[in-house]
This record gives sequence, structure tokens and C-alpha cells, in this order.
Amino acid sequence: MRLMARIKAVVCIYLAMTLILTSVGGGLAVADESDGKYIVIYLEGIDLNLQKLLLTPLGVEVVHVLSLINALAIKIPLGIIGSVLQILLNDPNVEGVFDDPVGSADYTVSIEPTDPPPEELYPWGLDRIHIPEVHAQLAEATGSGVTVAVLDTGIDRSHPELNPQGSPRIVDCFNALPGGGSCDDDNGHGTHVAGIIAASSNLQGVIGAAPLIKLAAIKVLSSDGAGHISDCINGLQRVYTKRYPLVNMSLGFPEDNVPLQRAIARLYQRGTIMVASVGNTNPRPSAAGEGSDGEGSDTTCDPEAAGEGSDGEGSDSETSCYRTTNIKYPAAYPTVIGVGATDIEDRVTNYSRIGDAVDLVAPGGSKETGRILSTNRGGGYGEGSGTSQAAAHVTGAVALVMQRQALQGRPALTFSQMLALLQNTAVDLGEPSEFQGAGLLDVGSLMNALQ
Repeated sequence: MRLMARIKAVVCIYLAMTLILTSVGGGLAVADESDGKYIVIYLEGIDLNLQKLLLTPLGVEVVHVLSLINALAIKIPLGIIGSVLQILLNDPNVEGVFDDPVGSADYTVSIEPTDPPPEELYPWGLDRIHIPEVHAQLAEATGSGVTVAVLDTGIDRSHPELNPQGSPRIVDCFNALPGGGSCDDDNGHGTHVAGIIAASSNLQGVIGAAPLIKLAAIKVLSSDGAGHISDCINGLQRVYTKRYPLVNMSLGFPEDNVPLQRAIARLYQRGTIMVASVGNTNPRPSAAGEGSDGEGSDTTCDPEAAGEGSDGEGSDSETSCYRTTNIKYPAAYPTVIGVGATDIEDRVTNYSRIGDAVDLVAPGGSKETGRILSTNRGGGYGEGSGTSQAAAHVTGAVALVMQRQALQGRPALTFSQMLALLQNTAVDLGEPSEFQGAGLLDVGSLMNALQ
């Protein structure tokens, strides 16, 4: 009874404040393009379910309960955004109110369906990082016993390469988008990424870096490859709850965000190894083609030929040519392994973003020199290119390290130890560190270092 009385009293106060604020025109100016989505972080110990009850009478929709960071993701009707935000900002239980921006999958073009190869093979990206040799020399190097959470557009759960009958490997299916639902892939990006990591060695199609790894399909991006930060945090909350040791995030947000920062920090403190793509940029059209990596541009850069300013607003054509220097988040966080992309000739691609947060590079492919072949939704195969694919190569390698440590009875590596191992065994490509990080992933050297 006391709880109900308290709820009613606080609701009355909230409603009274709303009427007052509305009568004076509201408290905050809100941009017309706002979709009304915000993340409200409450002080530690504040009951989120109670706060949810308090917001409902104001017409606010609670999209996600984000216990990982003690927050609520909310959607406010556009006509009352200013009033509700002012109420929240004056609430002593509220630590802060933050935007809930949209991010996207990091791919240069959509996955293009292609015929399956005539016989099972390793795609060239895995060949470049010496996965075939590792599999041949270490028969136990399969990723068995490790689970990776793939935060993406979902995974095709009926794909014979990823969830074979009689030996299913997708152990979790979670839709972190508003309303939940199926974790099945309605885009193709997530299935493509998952195949690079985990495609089975089953005498058909392609082989992944860790062909016996378990997959947690966590859908945080919609059919158009986009999702809000709150959706990503909701997915990370699933990872935290289930204690998955490894996460692949082939996605990115353009700016830092306190709620995402806190979610990443919680998983880092738990010991979760997180891998993310640094992001792609779509360069202006070159003389040869239509523009982005996926649409005909060259993967190398000639600053003189490109001309001053040809690489886009705010970039330096003498140092980065077409490349963009803003690493996307979460790859930009120091507790996440940030991965850039190389082409089939081991050159850092022109679409791969640059900066101090690039830890290393891995095959991402390009239209000009060759995209990455992997699994596609609908049980098929497709080609794609981007830092998304590069991140998946690193995630597969990390899984092999985790498995080997366990088989040898050694403790799991910390984030710092894993990153140092990856970087110390990478191949220097002779590019500046902001382009290549420590260099190109080399799984052969990586596994030899664990002997």
C-alpha cells in the first residue's frame, strides 16, 4: 500500500510539472529531426521498474530496461519532448539523460548473392592470415568450447554451414530490437560475418576460422542494417547476463556516448573480449568509377591525383587521401579491439578509417581486387567487403586462442594480454600506425606464440 501511495504521489508531481512546463512553452529546445529516443541513466540503487511505472502516465514509452547500466531507453512523443526532458533533468534520481542515436553495420555495399563454390574452400581472407596452415598443423584448432556473441542483423539459423542438422551450433537467439521477435537475419550482413568466423568444415561451401565454435545470434540491427545505441546496449546486456567470453561487433556509431561507454566498461570489467570494426568511409568518385569501395573505387590512394580536399570534409588529402580519420564507436574505445581492413594484396583499403584506435588490420576485401566470400541468408553464399569482414577474421583468431588456452589448462587471457598477443605477432605492412595499427593479423604466428 505504501508503495502504491508513493507511486501515485510521484505521478501527481510529474503530471503537475508537465502542466506547468507545457503552459510556459516547455523547458528544452528539440530539433525537428529528433525521433524522441533517449537513454535515462538513474543513480545506482534506483528501482528501474518503479521509474518505468512513473513515466508511463506521462505518455512516455519505455523501449528497453537496461539494467546493465541502470538505465531506461525511452521514446517521448514529439509534442512533449521538452516538457518530459525538463522533468527528468530535475529528477534527483536521474544521473543524466542522453541521446539514443542510430548506428549501422559497417559494410561498403550490401552482401551480393553468389553461386556456391564447386568444392569446399577457404576464402582468400582466411588464407592470407594462414588459417588453412593452422588447421592442418593443429587439428584441435576449431574453436570448440568457445561461444561468440555476434551482435549484428541476426544469423540465418537454417544455414547448413552455421547450424547443421544433428549438430546445431547456434546456442542462443535473442532479438534486442524494440518488441523482440526472431533473431533470424533479414539483411544478410550478420550471416556473412558469422560465416567468416564459424562456417563448418562439412565438404561444402566455405570453411570458417573456427568451424566448431558456438554462436549466439544477437540481433541489434534491423533489416536495413541500422539500430539505436540502446538496442546495442540491450544486446550487450544479453552478453553480460549469459557470460559470453567473446563478442563481434561489425557495426559502429559516429560519436561517443556515455551509455554505450558504460556498457562496454561493464563487459570489460567482466573480462569479455570485444572486437569491433573501425568503420568505413565512402570516398568521392574517382576517375575510374562510381565512388565507394563497393562501387568501383581504387583501394589505394594517390594524393596528388586525388587533389586537395577530394577525400571529404575535414580530411587531409596529403596523409589520408580518401580515408576518414574518425574511428567509429565502440571500436574507438581502448577496451575494444579496433580492426581495419586490407585487400587481397595486403594493402590497407581506402575505405578503412584511420586513427590511433586502429589496433590491427585483417582482410576486408574490395570490389576491385576481390571481395570476401562467405555465407549468406537463405542458406546461400555471398560476397561482401568492409571493416565488418575484417573484424570477423580477428574474432575467429581470438576464438582459437581462447580454445588453445583452455586445452592447455591455462587461465583465460585478459584483454590487455590478448591485444598484446595479436599485435606482437602481426605483420608490419610498412604503413603508418594510424592506418595499420600493429599490422596484418597472422594466425600462424599467433598460435606459435602460445606454444
